[in-house]
Amino acid sequence: MTTLKYDIPLLDRDTRFSLWQVKMRAVLAQLDLDDALLGRDKMHASWSDEEKDRKDRKALSHIHLHLSNNILQEVMKESTAAALWLKLEQICMTKDLTSKMHLKQKLFSLKMQEGGSLLDHLSTFKEIITDLEAMEVKYDEEDLSLILLCSLPSSYSNFRDTILYSRDTLTLHEVYEALHAKEKMKDVVSTEGSSSKGESLAVRGRPADKNDSKGKNKRNS
Repeated sequence: MTTLKYDIPLLDRDTRFSLWQVKMRAVLAQLDLDDALLGRDKMHASWSDEEKDRKDRKALSHIHLHLSNNILQEVMKESTAAALWLKLEQICMTKDLTSKMHLKQKLFSLKMQEGGSLLDHLSTFKEIITDLEAMEVKYDEEDLSLILLCSLPSSYSNFRDTILYSRDTLTLHEVYEALHAKEKMKDVVSTEGSSSKGESLAVRGRPADKNDSKGKNKRNS
């Protein structure tokens, strides 16, 4: 039997818990242990008590193996996978007002620097939105679209105007698609420009090569 190995970082206080949680749940699902996260009472009724206990112990141990020492020492008393999962959420996904305010400040103050990487900017934006959703903070799709457009530098002003004046409603997905399309077009233009420049240099070099050839013929004669 082939043993599957999943590369999931150890959970610590610097780890993005919402993403770690998704990966950890996926691993448990691959091992047919994700039902343990629901608690023994919600596992399949057809399973025996012994089978439920076995699955719960295995799920518990798999989660333990993906925790850093500083997190593990805070949850060692939890005896079931469901209780451990809930405890981790309480530790790593605090929903207090201070955390919410911090993330909201990050969202509204996020600005892409002129000449910066669009993909990195989008990645940071999506990360903030995901963390806010994990704290049950949700924004209207159109509001998020406008916040993202406002975070772009002045070089995107024409792009922003085109997006805003070409439709009555706007979704975040539409803005993402338009930005990715603009980025691809910029790469194409840049590649074509480099190619044209190379061809120009080559053409410019030909007369010099021709004159040099004539000079060699005169010296040989």
